[in-house]
Amino acid sequence: MTTQTFLKPGLAYSEDAVLYTGNFVTVNETQPVASAVVVKDGKITFVGTVEQAETFLANESISYTLNEEFKGKTIVPGFIEAHMHPLGAALFTARFGYGGQIERTAGGGQILPASVTKEELVATLTKFVTAHDEAGKQGEWLNLWGLDPLLMTDGTIVDRDFLDTICPDSPILFMHASCHVSVVNTLAIEKAGYSTDDNPAFVFQKEGRLTGEVAEMPDILRSIQAGAFDLGTPEDAVAAMIAYADSTSRLGVTTMSDCGMGVPQNPYPLYQALSQMPIFKSRLSAYPLVPNFKAEELAEFKAASNDRLFANKVKYLNTDGSIQGFTAALKEGEKYFNGKESGHFQYSDEKMLEDVFYAHKLGYSISFHCNGEGCTDKLLDLIEKMQTECPQPHARHCLEHNQMVTPEQMDRMNKLGVVHNLFGTHIPFWGDVHATQTVGPDRVKTLNPFQTSVKKGVPFSIHCDDVVTQVNPLFMMWGAMNRQCVFSGNVYGEEECLTAEQALHAVTMGAAYLMEQEHMIGSIEVGKLADMAILDQNPLEVDKQDVKNIAVHATMLGGDVTVHAVEKNKEAELETA
Repeated sequence: MTTQTFLKPGLAYSEDAVLYTGNFVTVNETQPVASAVVVKDGKITFVGTVEQAETFLANESISYTLNEEFKGKTIVPGFIEAHMHPLGAALFTARFGYGGQIERTAGGGQILPASVTKEELVATLTKFVTAHDEAGKQGEWLNLWGLDPLLMTDGTIVDRDFLDTICPDSPILFMHASCHVSVVNTLAIEKAGYSTDDNPAFVFQKEGRLTGEVAEMPDILRSIQAGAFDLGTPEDAVAAMIAYADSTSRLGVTTMSDCGMGVPQNPYPLYQALSQMPIFKSRLSAYPLVPNFKAEELAEFKAASNDRLFANKVKYLNTDGSIQGFTAALKEGEKYFNGKESGHFQYSDEKMLEDVFYAHKLGYSISFHCNGEGCTDKLLDLIEKMQTECPQPHARHCLEHNQMVTPEQMDRMNKLGVVHNLFGTHIPFWGDVHATQTVGPDRVKTLNPFQTSVKKGVPFSIHCDDVVTQVNPLFMMWGAMNRQCVFSGNVYGEEECLTAEQALHAVTMGAAYLMEQEHMIGSIEVGKLADMAILDQNPLEVDKQDVKNIAVHATMLGGDVTVHAVEKNKEAELETA
């Protein structure tokens, strides 16, 4: 819903007034920069110069503390990640074996190495199998995640036979990074009940034999229902989420999202508990899945919202798949660049309309999973039908990812009031793959059309979709500003690069707008929550190649400051002593 009311506090804020000095980049067009900000009761009460702030405080007879610890730093609005899956990312990292092809960082700074050759992947998975067996778990599910075969440098095929050679006596579920495809071994096939009678569009076959590859949630969930991906106890989830929020806070994130709350179970009670814990250093925007939750449940979520946990939008997942998994729906009659057939829709047009129309009629904005150009067409048809039958002029229906959207489709989006959330890290990691295998060397240049979105006036944000790629807003800004693949250095679609100002807007106000919370977060502005990221350098001034290397010195959440660089500063002091 788009009626903008300021949500009640989730936790008590400090009543003390603090005058902070520094170089503030506000992302507020009417006052783009400032040298002083006053924070009180968790909100920003003044923005301007130091002299103006002191005059304001004196005129209002407000006692305050002057804090100059950020003098010389650049302070921007707290970063907002408007499409991610934090519970999955937290629990996968804490509980399952990582066999991905992109290096990640786990709790405590532990590096999860990339495995990009057959030799490396076999060695990585063998370690997990050995630990699994030594723990007395032989015959139980072995859970792995992060796979993307297209990023294997030697073309290794990861299927049931590959997994069987590593572990024939425990069932394995190896989730792709996209979470739209998984691979299982023979024992897992038997336990989950997959067979050649299943739809080959989702349970893959070759020459009448299952390959072990399973696409999309309805069929992947069959493995989970058979015992795979045990997410542990509520206590495990609390610990994992606290650690995860700490890691995102260190990157300047103050608001995260669960863009698909409800798979495989409802975590809202967990989120409510976390929102009451000061140690959980984030706000959380939850998007309940439809049709999983009934109208009454959606109303309960919304009524219980506060400024630490809000659920005012919904998510629909059951559309197409992923481009790199070759399951995204292309235009009718088109194939992928390497000749593979287009992906398929999971349900009929009638079923999709039935699944979401009740939420639209209730006034909720719906975020739709969408990757392929054909999926964009189908969802715009669906949205147009809903708006014709039940106009909701304030709805901000959002196409999530929408990577293959065309300029003509964006014109139609504008007419329908549709926004989109583009994938900020896809070109940096999959640019080469898209150029050579999925969409080809020309079409890759127009994937995730950031600058065209600006020119067309389509409101947008950029996102990481963690667990797909790890949350890191400054790296994501770098990706949108450079469109350079980290593996080859190739640039794909330079004309679609964002400026630094545009990229910063995308990860702050752009994301707040998509969440329908721009009145509360997203800029350093009087009346908004005091959420800020304190940076060692100004992203608007450094070379665009260096944006990803900017260190986050501290993060402010509702006026509460956590400094991240203490140890680094202490080391520097010792060196100069």
